[in-house]
Parts: sequence; structure tokens; C-alpha cells
Amino acid sequence: MYGHLTVWTLYCFIISLSDGRVMVGVQIQSYSNDNGTSYGPVGSTRKCCDGPQRADCTSGDTCDTYFDICVGRMEGQWGCEGAFLKTRPLNDTNHLENQTLMESMADSWQQGNLVFVFVYDADNDGLVEKHDHIDTLIDEIAFLPTPTFDASATHTFSWVGKTSMTILVNLWCANDYYGPDCNVHCKAIPPMSNCERQTGKLMCQPSDALILDFSETLNKTLFRDLPYNVNHFVRQEVCPGERAEVDYLKYDEDSNTLSFNLDCDDRPVLDVEFESLLQLETRESLASYLPFEVVTGPRVTPTGYGEHVKPNVYVGIEILNIANPSGTSFDGVDMAGQRRCCDEPRTSQCETADDTCDLSVSICIGEMTSAGICIGSVSIFPVFPNTTSVSACGGVYLDLTNNVALVAHATVGGMKLVQNVTSVFVIIKDSDLGGNSSDIIDVLSANVTVTPGPNVTNTNVTQVKMVNVASITLRLIFWCTEGHSGPLCHADNGTDRCQDGWYGNECEIQFNPCSPSPCKNGGQCILNQTDTTDSTCKCPFGFTDKYCQTDIDECEMNVCQHSATCVNSYGSFECDCASLWKGTLCTDSILPACDPNPCASGKCMADITKDEGYRCICDIGYDGVNCNQETACAGCRNGVCTMTNGDQQCSCNLGYQGEHCDTDVNECDSFVCMNNATCHNKIGNFSCECRDGFSGALCSEASGPCEKINCMNGGACLDIGGPDYLCMCSIDFTGDLCDTKIDHCQNVICDNNGTCTNIFEDFLCINCSSGWIGKTCDVDIDECSRGKCVHANSCSNAPGTYSCDCLDGWTGDNCDQDLDECSGPFKPLCPHGNCTNSPGSFKCVCNTGYTGVHCENELVFCQTNNCSGHGTCYEQPAGHCDCAGGFTGVSCESDVDECAMPVCGINAFNCSNTPGSYSCTCEQGWQGKNCSEDINECSAVTTIPCHGNGMCRNTPGNYSCTCFPGFMGHDCETYVDVCKQTTCKNNGTCVVRQEETRCVCTENWSGISCEDDVDECEKGDPCYRLGLCVNTDGSYYCDCYQGWTGSDCRTDVNECIEGANPCQHKSVCTNSPGSYSCACLMGWIGMNCEVPTSSVINGERLLFTFATNISTEVIPRLVSAVYTFCVARLFNSTNFQFSKGVVRGSTLEVVVQSNTILLNQPTLSDALADVANNTKAFPIPVTDIVFFSDVAPSSVATSTATVIKRSSSVASPTTTVLRRTSSVATPTTSVVERTSSVSTHTTNGIRHTSYFATSTTNVGNTNARVFTTHVQSWASKYWPVFVCAAAAVMIGLVVTAGCLRDRRKKFSSDDNYNQPIFNGELHLYNGLS
Repeated sequence: MYGHLTVWTLYCFIISLSDGRVMVGVQIQSYSNDNGTSYGPVGSTRKCCDGPQRADCTSGDTCDTYFDICVGRMEGQWGCEGAFLKTRPLNDTNHLENQTLMESMADSWQQGNLVFVFVYDADNDGLVEKHDHIDTLIDEIAFLPTPTFDASATHTFSWVGKTSMTILVNLWCANDYYGPDCNVHCKAIPPMSNCERQTGKLMCQPSDALILDFSETLNKTLFRDLPYNVNHFVRQEVCPGERAEVDYLKYDEDSNTLSFNLDCDDRPVLDVEFESLLQLETRESLASYLPFEVVTGPRVTPTGYGEHVKPNVYVGIEILNIANPSGTSFDGVDMAGQRRCCDEPRTSQCETADDTCDLSVSICIGEMTSAGICIGSVSIFPVFPNTTSVSACGGVYLDLTNNVALVAHATVGGMKLVQNVTSVFVIIKDSDLGGNSSDIIDVLSANVTVTPGPNVTNTNVTQVKMVNVASITLRLIFWCTEGHSGPLCHADNGTDRCQDGWYGNECEIQFNPCSPSPCKNGGQCILNQTDTTDSTCKCPFGFTDKYCQTDIDECEMNVCQHSATCVNSYGSFECDCASLWKGTLCTDSILPACDPNPCASGKCMADITKDEGYRCICDIGYDGVNCNQETACAGCRNGVCTMTNGDQQCSCNLGYQGEHCDTDVNECDSFVCMNNATCHNKIGNFSCECRDGFSGALCSEASGPCEKINCMNGGACLDIGGPDYLCMCSIDFTGDLCDTKIDHCQNVICDNNGTCTNIFEDFLCINCSSGWIGKTCDVDIDECSRGKCVHANSCSNAPGTYSCDCLDGWTGDNCDQDLDECSGPFKPLCPHGNCTNSPGSFKCVCNTGYTGVHCENELVFCQTNNCSGHGTCYEQPAGHCDCAGGFTGVSCESDVDECAMPVCGINAFNCSNTPGSYSCTCEQGWQGKNCSEDINECSAVTTIPCHGNGMCRNTPGNYSCTCFPGFMGHDCETYVDVCKQTTCKNNGTCVVRQEETRCVCTENWSGISCEDDVDECEKGDPCYRLGLCVNTDGSYYCDCYQGWTGSDCRTDVNECIEGANPCQHKSVCTNSPGSYSCACLMGWIGMNCEVPTSSVINGERLLFTFATNISTEVIPRLVSAVYTFCVARLFNSTNFQFSKGVVRGSTLEVVVQSNTILLNQPTLSDALADVANNTKAFPIPVTDIVFFSDVAPSSVATSTATVIKRSSSVASPTTTVLRRTSSVATPTTSVVERTSSVSTHTTNGIRHTSYFATSTTNVGNTNARVFTTHVQSWASKYWPVFVCAAAAVMIGLVVTAGCLRDRRKKFSSDDNYNQPIFNGELHLYNGLS
């Protein structure tokens, strides 16, 4: 047995040397390791799997066995070249049998391949390593693979040695591979093509079948629905209004295609028509019928002049044949040069080159201009790689060069047809990258007569063949586009000739957002190249923003020179120059020396240090005081200038290039840095960043000890620090420099004259004496188990030898030599005849009148009897006739009537007797001589059972069909439109899914019948929280919040430029996302600065409480809303004074004063009730209003507070007339609620009245009751204390008010404009409160 080959366990993978795919099946029938041992660490020593050798290894110490199996070749350290199989470890297993079949694939196959079995112990207790080697088993494979698994024979391999094992091996060709060695690749698409089983040659099977080419493997759960959905599709889209017949549906899982035949009113639909129709269908339309994506060819549009005219004719193009028999092309696009092989410089035998052309076809139907522009329809077909010819076979292309079939997708284009003759131009190229990517093979052209049909399935087919160096045959169909009819497909009335977005006589003018230009102040409108509905403005100097409306303050850019004063203006600026300077930027001196400019080729600068009073700054190439002397080599910046016959030339320094040596050379483009270093380019130079182990300017010098070390025999030097190194040796070598080959045979003695040789990090004894094998030639070969005795009664094995007991007629050591009985020392075997020897036997050819094995019997009976010509006469025994079937009698003279037996059985309806025979006429469904064989109609190959519309089940003498949905009849031949019973509303499409009809709804509808509107407002947030989503039947729209617009409200409204400026009273408007702000002049507040404000402190104070806290950005909007509320609901005019007070938390305080209207409780409650359901009245819902009357400071304070609650339940609030007075202090609180009470008492001649309510209101961040409580009985006792305290409070308020008034005067003296910073505004507003 072969030894321990660990490297195969670690590095076993497949290496392909030639094309071909062979499947290998291996089954372990039995395995036994009776001794429970594996190889030890030295030589061929055996040990127990998990420990040292002892008397009984099988007791408590079994192997954890696994197998590595290679079927093919073993190639050194590279491992298995072929099929590799590996089993999982079987714990504590010394014996096993009948394991499951394992499969693998080999990329190549050749005669003489071997089967290798390596057996290992997988546990961690081994003495050598984790995977102790148990045994190696090898044998030769002497048979070839079969075409299929079903045809493959099972071959047995057995070994007996340290272990015993039997495995079963099957070989067969993988899918799409054929031939004796499975090295012929063939890819067919049935039913249009197939591969010949023995040779693998691709064959055409002419067929009218159409093909649906799916992009993914079909889900088998939906396959039963497919026939109906295909029928439904063709009846609705392919044959509308016609009788459609769909037959022979067949799905090929290998190519992922569905083929079927289709007739519209008994007229077969051609594949070019069907392919063209598929391309005109939208992806959504196809998906509504077929739940799988269908692959179609490219759809193209008209090109050239008038390309935006809607085409009046569609053209469908199919390639029937294309050939380049010479295998040559031009070099590039120059057709005047010499032809050569497509990818080689050779010019002969191109058709036999390994690298053939990659055919690419471009077709122009229409007119070709001199500039090479196609005016018409351009079609570009996919590349056919490495082939000389491709031909169509039904709906597929056959590439016989590569033996593959491809789905033949036609292309569809549109064109403007003006006459019934048009041209066809074809350019055939070699499109691969082996040569030029656009090498022209040939250019072909022809004229065709066009007779367009009314639609795609009712066309006239035109076939055109063009031949030159190459040849091509095309099938063309023409039909009118929508809205066109007649012989030349003229436009019908009302048909729009131009594509969307174009107009003009020839649809040559494009609608664009730049006409008229939205750019202001002379800005240039530039059309967006990717979105023709959008544009940008290129602003002139002085303006910026999207529409060039914002002035640029050039003065902030310090444009004016020499201490000039800059004055900005709208869109421009002006420099007020200091003395002695002039010009737009004050850069030109006005000293007399520079006026006029004395510098001939330069600029004059005033310089009083010069005698001339100026100095010239010369242009490049000029010199001299006045820049009037031309210098040599002007502009030679980084080089040496030379003059030759008046011509100048720059010789550039290293690192520069160009006419004036002003262009840097990128040295990194030339890969100057070596050993994978990183190159960094610099101006005029470069640098290399070296990897570890290399140095030098170009990283070309190795560094470290390995620089001078040469590790031999494939070893690699490893720098391990300092001067130390280590040679990493390859397998089978050792030593400091890997110069010593490891000799595994050093201590090995081979038995039986064997010779030791080193192999795979181990040794093997070869050339053993006959009869011996094994790693050390110590295993006796059981020649008997190997069938050495070929023709023997028995075989006897012995150590190193064997013996055979030969059968009669055979001789030799292996009983494999024929014994010639007709010669040699034998008595005559044929006394009355001639002896003829044969392998293992002989034959006597008797003389006339004799018979018998040895011609020993004289003939008598047969001399006078020929058995009536219906039998064979024999002399022995006792002379007789052996009659042929159907005859009987002594001399075979009587015919047998088989029909009287009967012989035809119950499956025949008639039996006819004939001389010597009979014939049975079988009932339908039966066949065979006696009508006993059932015909399996479900496996018929000439017809498809159940028409492909159902599942076929064979029965004795018959069959039955279980029809798919939408079909009925014995053969499922009748189509039933099950969708007629299903009404799909709102443009839904009826389909069959999971054998049930259902409606496929558009995205805006749902439900069984698409009757339920989809509420898009509940699906995410289509208005992006910038508007209110309003659902409608089948759609929705966004009611955008103020400041936003667009279908989804994501477009900001620039209130400052669109329409009238909302900021009033000369305020400044600033736009912001979704809003804007106004910087108001003093005296105006509010969102639009529309609210006049004053310093009034005498009047009524209103405290508005809102549902949420008030943020700074909403204050101006709230002020405007409150002011509008006062104008519309309280005073009915603007004839009142208004002042904003303090904002705290959720409350806003304002002070109002009117000389004509006195606020009261009914007015406030009615006003609040009017806006109770108006969500737009206030940005934040208002909850209540607290009313304080008479807030003016005086010696006698008069204050009345009324709480107005926003509640629909307050139908009749209590009415209290609030009168302003200065002589009587009447503190009154009125609560607008259904329940209230009044308490009145008199103290020291003053009458006190209190109103009570059941609720409180939040003012600021504290809960404060806005009305008084019951007057307690002890209040009258301590009223002087309260009076004094109140007086002190009032004095404090007077002093505070005076301070605040002085502070407000300070604010009023500031700049007229308040900056629109809300914190500052709050500060100001609080100061006014």
C-alpha cells in the first residue's frame, strides 16, 4: 500500500488542463480496519490509532475514520487533478458499509486515470499529528464515462491489506458535455435545437415555436398558472379580436425558456413578430400578466435629422445568418488597408486561428449621410464571441463554432418613412479587445421595398441577403405606429407628430426653461444636460444667487487699489481714486511720465526714484527701459534656450516638457520606482517611497541579510532581524541554504527485491517482485481476486504466486491461451469432416451424409424430407423436423391458426390469421404483437400530451389530463377565459396566481377587485411633514403649509422674490426654508411688519394662553394673528392702538386702547367662539384669554380681570359691563362659565364685589388665579395692613414704569432698522411691556 501523503489532505483541489466535465459518483460499500491501527512516526511502523502498539488495539481504542478520495491524477504537491471527495470523520469507527453515494466533478478526463483512497484517523490523540495516516489504496480505471447517469455502469474496486475496502464508482458526462471523454461542450435550447448524444454536435430542429426568455428560474409553485397567463396575454395583446390558438407549451429549465406555438386566426405568428411585440410592451404590462421578468432585445429610437419626430413606422429586425468565412478584418476603421486576422498580425489561415473574430453587427434602416450619421433606425445586436458564423434556427441562434445556442432576440426601432423604398446599411465589426475594439470586417448595403402592415402581427416579411467578404441575411418587418395608417403610414387627424418636449416643422425646437430666460441682470441661462426641464444661471460680475438678483458688495473684496475709496452700487461699484491714480481700479498712474505710456510692450508704473519718473514692467519676451527690446527665447522657463538661424528652441531641464518647458513631466506614469514602491510626483521631479527591504532613489537596492543569500531549490530567504536570516525550504529539501535533499529511504529496506524511492515527503518501494505490492513490498497480491485466471475452473493463491486450473480448450499460466485441438498429438476429432479451431473450442464441418459433434453419425432421414420448407430437418435424435413458428405436423405441412387460441387478448378488437403467423388490430391505447403493451401517451415525443395545458396521467390503454386553470376538455384543448367572471376595477388586470384568479391592481388601488382606494397618506409621509396629505380616489395631493409648494411640498417658496414683497412699511425681507422674516422699522411689528405699535400703557391688557409654549421663531406670526384677531373680531377697524407685551411660556400679553370701543366680556367671548374651529386663525391653538381693564397707573388703581375660556359649552356667559372710572376702586373679576357667584360687602364706605369661577388659568410658568377668593371674615380686621401693602406695591410699580420708559427712549434712538434676531426682538418687546 502507498504511504502517508499528508500534502494531499491539505492541498487537494481541481486543476483544469483541458475542456471537459466528467461527473464522478463514489459509494463506499464496505470498509474494515480489523487491527484498529495506523502508521507510526517512523517508516512503516504500525500503532494503535490513539496510542502505542499493544496486543489488542481494538479494545477501547478505535479510529475516528475519514476518507479523502481522488479520481484522476495526483500531481506532486499540487494534489488531486480530477474529482475530489471528502467524508466527514466517523467517530470510533473501524468498520462501515453502504454509505450514501457522493458526487463530484472533474474538469478533464483521460484514459489511464486512477482512483486514490487515503484513510485517516481524525482525532487529537495521535502520536504523529492530528490526522494519523491509516492506509492508502490505489487502482487503475479502465473504463470511460457514459453520456448520462442512467446509462452509466457501476464498477467495483476492492483492496485487501492493512485495511480492506470496496467502493463503487460511476462515471458520466456532466450536463452540456458529450463525447467519449466528455470533452465536447454543446448548449442547446429545445425544441429548436438539440445536441447529438454521441458526438455532441449542435443540431437544428426546424420549428415555428415562439420563445419567452425569462431572466430567472421560474418558481415551480406558479408554474401551473403559466399556461393560462400566457394564453391570457396573447389573446389580449398579441391576437386582440382574433381567434388565438396556443399549443405545445414546454418549459426548458436548463435555458430558462418557455416555448409554444401560436396562431392568430390560423396564421402562425413569427418569432420576429412576437419578439418585436414584446419590446413594445412596457415592463409593467408584462409583469401584470407574467410574474417573471421577460428578457427582450434592445428597443431603439430614430436618429439623425428630425430625431424628435415621432416615427410613423416601426421596423423589426432579425438576423437569419451572419458569416465571416475568411476570419479577417481591416486594421481599425481604415478600409483602404490590407486585411489581416482579427486579433493577429498574420494575413493567412485566419479561419483556423485559435482566436477568431468577435462578431458585432450595427444596422441602419433609412439614410446614411456622408458623415456616417444614420437618419432612421439604428439597431446594435449583442456580440457573438469567437466565431466565424451564426445562423438562426427558429427562435434561437446557432453558433456552430462554439457549439452553443442563444435566444434570438430581434430589435425594434422607429423611423420616418416617406417613400416605399428604403436602404439597409450593415456594419460588421470585430468588437473584442485583442485588436482594436472597432476593427471593421465588412460594410454591406442594399435597398428594400417597404409595405408596412397595420400592426405587428399582420406584417409582410422582407428578407434581404448581402454578400461581400462577409455575408448577412436579415428578416425585416414594417408596420405603422399608433395614430398612423395607409400605404406609407401617414399621420391620422389629431396625431401629434413631435415627441414630448419638442416642436417645429421638423420637431427640431426643444422646449426648455431658458426660453424666456429666468436670469436677471444679464445673467446667462444654461440648460441642465441631464434634466432638460431644469437650468442654472451664470451671473455677470456684480450679481449672485440662483437668478442673479442679489448684488455682490465688491467693496468687501478690496478691489480698489492705492488707497482709493470704494462705493458699492447695485450690480457694480466705483473707485474714487486718490491723487495721481486713475482707472477702473485706480491702478493707472496719471503722472506725466506715464501719460502717454512710454512702455512699448509692458505696463508703466510711476517711480520718482528713476530719472525717467517711471519704470516699465515688461511683458514676457521683452526687455529694456521701455520694453522695446525683444529677448531671445522668450518664455523658456525651465530649460536652456538656443537660437538657430533666428529660430529659438528650448532644451528642457529634467522633469519638464513642452514648447516653453513649462509643463511638468509626471515621471510616475513611466513606473520609474521599482520593487512595488510608491511613486510621488513633484513639480520637475519625483520621489519613491520604498517598501521594507529596499532602498535607493528608485528603491532598486535590496537591504538586509537576504540581499547576499541565495536559498537553493526554490527556497525563500526570510529576514528575521539584524544579520540573521532563515531559508524557508520547499518540500523535500532542508539545510541552511536548502541545499540538502531529504532522503526518506535512508533507513528503509524493501522486501521482495523492491527499490526504495522518495515520493511526496515519504518513501515508496517500487519494482517489487511479481506477486508483491505494498509500501515495503510486503503485501502479497491476491491474483485470484484480480481475475488473473481468465478461463479456469479454479484459482489458488499462494505467497507471491498463484496457480490456475484451466477449462477445457485453454492453457497457459493464466488460462488465457487457446488450446488448438485440431493440431498436436490428438487423434482425429472429425473422422468424417474438417476440424476448425476456435478460442477455447473447435468445430467439425461434416462431409455430406454425416452429422454429429465429431461427424460420427451418418444421415438418412433428412435426405428425403425438407420439412415442407417451414422447418429444419435433424437426423438426431431419430430424424425429425423442427417447425418454424406458425406451422405444425411431421413435415411442418400444417398452418397453426393462432386466432383460435386466442393470442391477441382482450386489448384487441380483431385477429387475422396468416400463413405461419397472425396479426392483431389493437384497441386505442395499446400496442405490441399481442396488444399487451400499454401506450404511455404522457411520454409521447411527437405531440405534447394535454396540449401543455395540464398534467398528464397514464392509465392502462388510455390517459387522463388534469387541466390547469383556464382550460377544459379531455386534452385540455379548450381555453376558458376564467377572467370573464372576475371584474377588476380601476384598470386592474386579471391574472391567475396559485391556480386562482386575482386582480393585479395599479399602485393606487387594492382589494380583491381593486375597489379599495390606497390611502397614500398612511404610507409613510408623502408630503414630508411640509403639508397636509389629502387622500383622493386613486391618488392624493398635498395641501402645502405656508412657505412650501410643489407636488410633495418640498419646494421652498421664496416669498421675498416671488410676487409682491410681503414685508411692509419699507422693511427688509430675508427668505428661509419654508418661511421668511421681515426686519421692521421702529414702530412696526408682526410677521410682515404690518402691525403698528406704540408706547401706549393706558388701555386694556389681553393675556392670550396657547396650547403649547411659544418658540422664538413663531412670535412674529403670533403677533400678526393676535393683531388680526383684534382688528376683525374686537374693534372691526384699525382705529386703535396696539402694543406687544411680555412672552412667557405659553402666554402672550398685548395692550390695546380704543377711543371709540370699550372691550367687555360678551365681545371677547363671542370673538373667541368665532375662531373656535378655525385652525388657521392662530399658528398655535388658543385656549383662553384673560382681560385686564384700566392698566394705567394712578393714585387709585382700577383693575378688572375677565377670563374668557375657549369652550363650546359656554352658551350664555355671565355678562359684566366693565366701566372705566378713577374715583371709585371696584376690583371686579368675571369668569365666563356656566356657574358663578357674587359676593358684595362694604368696608369704610367702599363697596367690594367679587366674581368666582370654577377654573384657573396658567400665566407664565405658575398657576395663578385671576380672580379673588371669598373675603374671609378676618379680612375686615386687618384691612389697614392690606391698604398699606397695596400702596407700597403701587409706588414700586410707578418707579419701575418710569425706568422702563427711559430705557425705551434709549432703544428708540438706535438705528432705524432692528436686526431680525429674535432674541433681540424679545429683549425689546419685554422692555415695552
